[in-house]
Amino acid sequence: MIYSNDHMCIPSNHLLVFSQEVAHPGQDISPLGSYALSKKGKATADITYSRDDPPEAYTNSTVHSRISSYCDSAHAIHGPDFDPYNEAISGEAAMRVGGGKQHGRYWVADPLIDSSRTPTLSQIRAKDRRQGQSSSGVRSRPTAAECIITNLQVLAVSFVLNHSIIT
Repeated sequence: MIYSNDHMCIPSNHLLVFSQEVAHPGQDISPLGSYALSKKGKATADITYSRDDPPEAYTNSTVHSRISSYCDSAHAIHGPDFDPYNEAISGEAAMRVGGGKQHGRYWVADPLIDSSRTPTLSQIRAKDRRQGQSSSGVRSRPTAAECIITNLQVLAVSFVLNHSIIT
């Protein structure tokens, strides 16, 4: 729990969403949108979130690939009709895409995930074995260098596409 003052107690997984909703009144902000906004600047800054934001829109170069990987994992687990941008954060998808909870933190949207309702990595692997699947759905956590290389590849393709359209 995070204590905001002596009289009021705010659970940590709601603090991020709460701060973004206060800073952006009248906007319906999803949990994933709150996470993305928190990685784009201060809550009081005049920032917006779009699914199409490029990697350079974030203060950390790995955030874009984390969100993309999380969305792919959520679709694989919950089906193509699952909308990761408007649904609650899937703890299982975060566990699978980040290779578990390393150093006590999820790889994506850590403050928004309820650990008490999220299966452990060993429970996920046991479930996969019972269903006759390999644990290939559980990925090892990419290094920061791998994320940067992926982002540079996306930027290079974007540059080539934009340059070819202009000329």
